[in-house]
Parts: sequence; structure tokens; C-alpha cells
Amino acid sequence: MFRRLLLSTGLCLAALAGPAHAEETQFVCQSEESANSIGSALVESQERADEMAQPLLMLGECKYLDEKMFVYVVHRGSTYGDGLNKVTVVGLSKKMGEFPAMWGIIATDDLHGDGTI
Repeated sequence: MFRRLLLSTGLCLAALAGPAHAEETQFVCQSEESANSIGSALVESQERADEMAQPLLMLGECKYLDEKMFVYVVHRGSTYGDGLNKVTVVGLSKKMGEFPAMWGIIATDDLHGDGTI
């Protein structure tokens, strides 16, 4: 279930066209630690990721937003997994150059060298 959530809600943060490198997301966490726990569980198994995500969603630590919002990748955090199953925790902000206001998880292959997706 969480793998579908990851893909369908924008944790993968589908890239938009344009030079601003703004991304869309509908799933965010309030802390890097929460995103890290889901990221590390995700590479173990889908079931483990579900187990980690459910309590965080219930506690409001992570949220599925009613509408997509535009964000910028302003920080690269920990990377989990290897090969094709690699994800990176990223700090997100509504404005470029600010400190992360929220955290998400994306496929590492989707990150560019400059930190944008």
C-alpha cells in the first residue's frame, strides 16, 4: 500500500517543466526523522514501510495534503537502499534558498547534481 502511496501522492515528486525547478507534492512529514524512518523502511519492504507510515499519519507527523502544493528541494538528507531501489530524504520549502519547512522522500535517480529534481 505505501509503495502505491509513494508513487501516487508525489513522494516521488514528479518534476514540472520550467527553469524554476518547482515540484509538486501531496505527502510531507514535519521532521527529517519521520521521513528517514519511512525511507529506511521503504527499502526493506513495502509492508515495513506501511507499518512505519501508519502511526506517523495517525499522529499527524506526516500528512497527505488535500491538494498538491509546489515546493523546492532545498536539502538532501540520507539515502537508503541500493541499485534501482534507492531513495533519498529531501528537505522541502515553499521558497528557494530557505531552510526546510517539511520533508519528503524521492527516488535518488530523480535528483540532479544541483539538488533539484
